[in-house]
Amino acid sequence: MKTQNLIFTILLLFSSTMLFGKSKWKKLTKSERESAEKDFAFEKIKKNREQGFSYTKEITVPYSHCGEEFPKMPGEFPCSFLSDEHSIKNSVEDINNENSAGGRIGIRVSKEKNFLGGKVFLVGEDEKDDGSHNEDLIKVYYSKNNYISHYTYKDFLTMFKWSGEKGAESLVSIFVIRFDKNKKVFSSKRIDF
Repeated sequence: MKTQNLIFTILLLFSSTMLFGKSKWKKLTKSERESAEKDFAFEKIKKNREQGFSYTKEITVPYSHCGEEFPKMPGEFPCSFLSDEHSIKNSVEDINNENSAGGRIGIRVSKEKNFLGGKVFLVGEDEKDDGSHNEDLIKVYYSKNNYISHYTYKDFLTMFKWSGEKGAESLVSIFVIRFDKNKKVFSSKRIDF
């Protein structure tokens, strides 16, 4: 089973690299952004972000950097988080015994499913040592198909769109919204593959 996951991840990253190298980010106008919000089910994602979660103790998981051809993402997003295979392993020992060329990182996994039917990964601590909010916290939300739906980092919301039959899904688009200090949309961009 582990070998199949590794092969799948390698094939996904290889095929994605081939596609991503030819794609470019496009800044969106207000009407294009509104269209993208409908396309990516933004209202459902917004509702999902307001949901509260309790988390497991921190576990260490493989961290794989995205290739140079992968679009630059807010917050050094690791491509090993494109699927939530870490939360569906049989045990913490399965995760902690894996080897990874990219390194390792600590995460906490939600005990509850989110409104999209998947888990949530919390990468980093909620608060800094001084009690202030941790600006570098990444929250990764998954759909019931075990692929990433969206993640938050600082004032960015990054959403992913997948297509294809179950077990053979491919990433077709990424939509990034940046908010200002009043939580209003400051800018948005989209990349299609």
